[in-house]
Amino acid sequence: GDGRLVCEDFEAFTWRLKRMVADTDFEVVQAMGAGRGAFWKHVLTHAREIHDDWATTAFEALDVRGSSALTRAEFRQPGFEYLLRQCPGGRLADAVGVRPCVGLAFRRADGRGTGRLSRSA
Repeated sequence: GDGRLVCEDFEAFTWRLKRMVADTDFEVVQAMGAGRGAFWKHVLTHAREIHDDWATTAFEALDVRGSSALTRAEFRQPGFEYLLRQCPGGRLADAVGVRPCVGLAFRRADGRGTGRLSRSA
């Protein structure tokens, strides 16, 4: 691949990164009990919508070349860590804890195996 991410892949990348850093979904479901699973799914759906809105804005801010694609090199920009700290939920605020997960989350979000996450599918 060419090491670039499309916007939809970037949304998936940052969602996975959040969940890798502090995956509380399982713990919450266990604490709520089986009867409230539908409510938790609704909460997650809403959280994902908020996240996707943030990710679209963050993608546009990181795409300084206007190529509609992000390279892993662009993730090394100072602005990348700043944008992660702005991610809803606060799970990506600790750059030291997040940094080791970036490569794995990138590979998992790149579902098409292109080595890139870009704006167009």
